[in-house]
Amino acid sequence: MIFVILLQRVTTVFLPRESELQKFEGQPWWNDAIADRFGKVCDILKMLPKKSSYVITSAGDVLTELLTQRGVGTMFKKVVPVKRYSSLDDVVQIGDKQGKKLSSILPALVESSFERRISAEYWRDLPDTLESIYLTFDMKSCAIVRCLPSLPAIYYLDKFAVSKEERGNFNSEILWQQLKHDYSNMFWRSRANNVFNSWYEVRSDGIIKLDHYHVFWYGMSAQDLHALVEECETRPDSFVDEGEGNKTTKQKGAQ
Repeated sequence: MIFVILLQRVTTVFLPRESELQKFEGQPWWNDAIADRFGKVCDILKMLPKKSSYVITSAGDVLTELLTQRGVGTMFKKVVPVKRYSSLDDVVQIGDKQGKKLSSILPALVESSFERRISAEYWRDLPDTLESIYLTFDMKSCAIVRCLPSLPAIYYLDKFAVSKEERGNFNSEILWQQLKHDYSNMFWRSRANNVFNSWYEVRSDGIIKLDHYHVFWYGMSAQDLHALVEECETRPDSFVDEGEGNKTTKQKGAQ
């Protein structure tokens, strides 16, 4: 297995991702032997099916790795790459949607992931504040980021959609890691009854609970929070059956 410095284990490596390897190459523990091992694992995974993974562990931990859910080694996971776009008019050059604009791909993906219908006004108004769109190469997961006039230095994660068949296949984690890599701060809202709120909570710096929504953020200072809540309370419904309510507050910690 691979350890960082003394006791911190590298639990998961996502491949193929150049930024993932570049992140490790700057570490004090990186050397030619580890680089060679990384390269060999990458070559093996290239020849295996999409859902394949490769684990490096000690001989004494093999049974624990194989027979339990508690990983003790370093897992190399083959994942779908993510591409960043800046406009709904951008043309996709990958997969069976090659040559099609994002505007013809995203609505079906987002609506099928949420199992709810988005208003026509949402797609009409999106270009006015669109910052970026992230789409996996298999076109089964996406994220939409806005830069709002009311909060010009803070980014709003408007949609984070992963198709049902890809949940549990690390697509959500890959999207999230790319967002964290590209944006030093972000906030978003999620319906109060969303089953993924616990997933959001452990990846956020805090949560403010409204009657209808939970508001999450990372990379914010305490004085930003009032503006975040106000924005989330007053934003138009993107789904045709949404509504909003009043707030109660819970924070994981001040920042």
